[in-house]
Amino acid sequence: MRRSVIAAVAMVGVLAHATPLKDQLQEAIGQVWEKINGQGVALRSDLGLSATMAQRLLDGRAEVNFVLQDGSSRYDTLYFRRYDPQDHSIMGMRHATINGDDVGNNMMVCEKEPTGRYTYLCVSPLDFSGAEIYDWYSFDILQDNSVLGVYVAGTPEDMANAMSQEATDVQYPLSGTFYPRGSSTSAEYSTSSDSENLLPPPSDGGADCLPGDAECVPFTDGGSQGSSSTIGSGSECEDIIYGTAQSYETGEDLPLPGRQVVYTKEVVDQIIEDKLRQCRQDPRSCGIDALPILHTVSDTRQIYNQIKNTPLPISGYYLHYGSGTFDWAYVPFSLSSAYKLEKGVDEHYRLRWTPFPRNILIQKVGDKIIFK
Repeated sequence: MRRSVIAAVAMVGVLAHATPLKDQLQEAIGQVWEKINGQGVALRSDLGLSATMAQRLLDGRAEVNFVLQDGSSRYDTLYFRRYDPQDHSIMGMRHATINGDDVGNNMMVCEKEPTGRYTYLCVSPLDFSGAEIYDWYSFDILQDNSVLGVYVAGTPEDMANAMSQEATDVQYPLSGTFYPRGSSTSAEYSTSSDSENLLPPPSDGGADCLPGDAECVPFTDGGSQGSSSTIGSGSECEDIIYGTAQSYETGEDLPLPGRQVVYTKEVVDQIIEDKLRQCRQDPRSCGIDALPILHTVSDTRQIYNQIKNTPLPISGYYLHYGSGTFDWAYVPFSLSSAYKLEKGVDEHYRLRWTPFPRNILIQKVGDKIIFK
């Protein structure tokens, strides 16, 4: 029997319970966050994936494999089908085989990994028994589309313990390959129209999908060539490129005919923070000819102890010729030149001095300095 037929039969028991199952999976991820971070309640903003983070996965799939403790070989395919802008989560399907035999597929929810060790955390029911035992996938997708992470089968507490304590007896290294939208495959199984019924409908209340909205993340519907669907109301979006802070800095986000580059709030915040950091480190690169104010204070007692009982030569004279803060002149002991103090400092925080004309005459009469 073809895998797609077996998969469709296995789904029948949960078709009417998609939304409650989604809530159950999101609650399970929340319990992992609470266990690891010690919070009474996991915050939605902590759990959620931004539209930018979700964009890379949408309508793609990850084919991963790992070996269980009993020597069984697991080969799972994770399908990332829809982004929920309200919950900031990705919904999809997980299809699994053990030693080449189908063990069925089930709904999957992906959110943010709580330890920062990896980027994504996906969870799917292990079976249809109703027990709170799940398949957990914690992973990263590298630049070459390779997938690295860990797999855990167990309760949310099992997963939290595995992640926080890095317990090796319940987690198994996984690896594989990520296939972005539009990638071809030789795999027999694919998500069919029946499998889409497992996914709950969008929860945005039918709002229009506007270019630039974080909720408006387009993806190609693999079921019909050339058609497109959107996360949200299902209305058509323009062909949008979602820029990143890095692509903005390198200038890669050049709009092409018929395409529009937009940035989510998270990306804009990152760009602003990067620019502020750059300006603080190098003000002139931002067109600011200024230096940060220094607030250092010398330890005069320490200096006194250094120079105590040490004869110090007089190297020049400081003359306060007016009442202003910067009405000071400096004359070296040789009386051969003179300098006027200016406001501010140079780029090395040294005082700024403007020389007097060289044809002037400077004399010392008693304890006075006279300019002629």
